[in-house]
Amino acid sequence: MTYEELDKLVKKQKLKILGGFFPNNNDGIPSGIKTLILLGPDEPNFWKHFILSPEWKKEEINPLDMWSYRVINEIAKNLNSISLFSIWNTSAPFFQMGYSFRFCVAKSSVFISSQKCWVNGLL
Repeated sequence: MTYEELDKLVKKQKLKILGGFFPNNNDGIPSGIKTLILLGPDEPNFWKHFILSPEWKKEEINPLDMWSYRVINEIAKNLNSISLFSIWNTSAPFFQMGYSFRFCVAKSSVFISSQKCWVNGLL
């Protein structure tokens, strides 16, 4: 799959590629992962899309987390890939990757706020 094809696929869910890299053995990424992509909301239409989701309508406890988990896992499954979430596992990428984390942030418009939230600097 090309970058353009992946970008088109994630945009269907009002997401966009914020960065990515090809990890090596020193990056602390689980073995077998050849490419790591950071996804984020594709503004300004993301929120209009999200509030139509079943997670939002059911008033789930953490609707955005639940939506992200469902949608990104579906995308990964369709690509015969896996998804990694730092939401529930603080030892998972992107928060605990050391060099890889810094590289991904450096290659994107994302930065970490003082509250440890990812922020898209292009908004």
